Amino acid sequence: MDRCRQVFYISEAVAGLGTLDVRSILDISRYRNLRDNITGCLLFSGRHFVQILEGDPTEIENTIGRIKADRRHRGIHMLVDREATRMYDDWSMGCLYNLDLADQLAALHASPSATADECLGFMAAIHPDTVMGPL
Repeated sequence: MDRCRQVFYISEAVAGLGTLDVRSILDISRYRNLRDNITGCLLFSGRHFVQILEGDPTEIENTIGRIKADRRHRGIHMLVDREATRMYDDWSMGCLYNLDLADQLAALHASPSATADECLGFMAAIHPDTVMGPL
């Protein structure tokens, strides 16, 4: 199995962010992630983003820098940063757009002291094996 740096964060989308904005994020992320051998999954609830990224520590650090500078979201909480085995090794960037998770993500964002096990359990629970959503 491929060992890597794995990070998990949550952030709040700015008001008015819509499907086309998320599509733009995904398009550039998939291109860059494929280039940089980064894998992961992005979840958008309409109000919050949750993302897990996996890859080389230097490439992950560069990606996190771009994420933190992106004005389409705020209140970024890095909840997990560890060495791990890749969970999303076939995806340059999987995506779920799920409005039903809005309340769960709002609670997670309001409590950024969630444990790594809780965060990763959340991502494992929503890991889409076949259906990626409308984006």
